[in-house]
Amino acid sequence: MAKAASYAQDAESPGLGYQLFVLVLSISALVLAAAMALVDARSAIGQLLEYADLAVCLVFLLDFFVSLVYAPNKMQYLITWGWLDAISAIPAIDFARWG
Repeated sequence: MAKAASYAQDAESPGLGYQLFVLVLSISALVLAAAMALVDARSAIGQLLEYADLAVCLVFLLDFFVSLVYAPNKMQYLITWGWLDAISAIPAIDFARWG
């Protein structure tokens, strides 16, 4: 009989609920980006979408720092996934935006 793989949750790592929250937020960010492409940025809805985008990117920036703090090997995290997490927060830094 095959034994199911079990993954032990490190007591010091973010929980599954946090990881699911970031997943849902990532999907929401994609929907938000599509909506921003369709709406005039000068309209009231466009401004609201800009604020929502800023909030999402700030959460991604917070997620980057949380993941960095909990990473057992911080350099390995930065080389493998950390740089992607950092890039996801770039729109929150206004001078780093393109266009």
